[in-house]
Amino acid sequence: MRAALQRGIRTIEVVDLPPPRPSGDEALIAVRAAGICGSDLHPYHGRSEPQSLPDGHEVAGDVLELPPGYQGPARVGDLVAVETICLGTACGRCPMCLTGQPQALLEPLRTRSEPRPTSRPAR
Repeated sequence: MRAALQRGIRTIEVVDLPPPRPSGDEALIAVRAAGICGSDLHPYHGRSEPQSLPDGHEVAGDVLELPPGYQGPARVGDLVAVETICLGTACGRCPMCLTGQPQALLEPLRTRSEPRPTSRPAR
């Protein structure tokens, strides 16, 4: 896979990396588009150590693989936007999660091993 990696302060290199292999409850997404967030710019101006994996949290792409036993709405081949702000730790139950604002949690974060609700109540 092609990736843009920071190699030093204000230095980016496009490289070929081996394809990732999902494990456990992970899906594999072929990234079609990635945005640059303001939080991505801070390390760009100050990181001196080279990266081995790409950063970023504003991505969209095609679902290539889903985890065994997955029962959610996504299917292989779907175009999806990836929500990484809460990194899978949103509670899924509080008013902020239920209105699509998990970054403003009102309840303590759940652990990754707890099941996440897959549907929202009707409004």
